[in-house]
Amino acid sequence: MRGRDSQAPRRTGARRPARVALAAAALSPLLLTACEKPVPSVTVYAGSSSQRAEATCWNHDEAALPADEVQRCATQEGTLLEVHSGDVIGISVDKEVAEAGWRPPGAQEISHETYYSLPLGQELTEEVALDIVAFDESGEQPRGVWRFRLTSAS
Repeated sequence: MRGRDSQAPRRTGARRPARVALAAAALSPLLLTACEKPVPSVTVYAGSSSQRAEATCWNHDEAALPADEVQRCATQEGTLLEVHSGDVIGISVDKEVAEAGWRPPGAQEISHETYYSLPLGQELTEEVALDIVAFDESGEQPRGVWRFRLTSAS
């Protein structure tokens, strides 16, 4: 009987590497998913409120998005932010977006700054879309799109 007991730990020890390998194989898809690059975010501020959102569409390859992808992004609902008459709308973009170049709403030029502000002016009577677009290396084609919706808080 003593001989059998002395062999039992060896068998358990021999199975341990197989169990570890099996567990690693089962978890590997989850580990690979965690290695994906994060999508850059944009934060929009109005008064004391803010909303942060990841890009609806983003190309990590610094190239333009395909036209059909841009169309799909344009139909997304977007993140809602309540605003008051007279609020200043602040837009803060991640560094990666600023480096790519983006066009603030209503601006003619592409910006490489991480922050932009614009006055709201009058009270909104209906919901307004606020799209933030980052550009590819040429500065002409969309590389990323963020959609926000501004609505009156009153």
